[in-house]
Amino acid sequence: MELGLVNKEIERIERKERRLAEQKAPYLFLRDLLQSGATSAPETTTSDVDNVRWMIGHLSVPFTVDTISQELKSTFFDPIQKPNLSAILSRMAREGEISVIEQGAGRRPSIYGKIPTPSP
Repeated sequence: MELGLVNKEIERIERKERRLAEQKAPYLFLRDLLQSGATSAPETTTSDVDNVRWMIGHLSVPFTVDTISQELKSTFFDPIQKPNLSAILSRMAREGEISVIEQGAGRRPSIYGKIPTPSP
């Protein structure tokens, strides 16, 4: 097998793993929420940005606009329109609050991640 074909297969598997991680994320979040004794999401905060920050803090995998949108809907928050959510995530990335793991293009969404907190 050629190196190019091997790399393409690895990329295909990695894309599949990301999709599965995105599908798994809401269930991991709800499990953590329920294990902490909560019966619902925290009180709705003053802004969409605060809600997105809260949600990102509870995710353990890379995320996209769709991931955050689904998470917000599944945890009792008012939905945020995707263009607005995309703008919030872009601004957070520009300001260094989150990182861009893979820049989107066309219909392919950007993939974002948390910025690791340095150990003391």
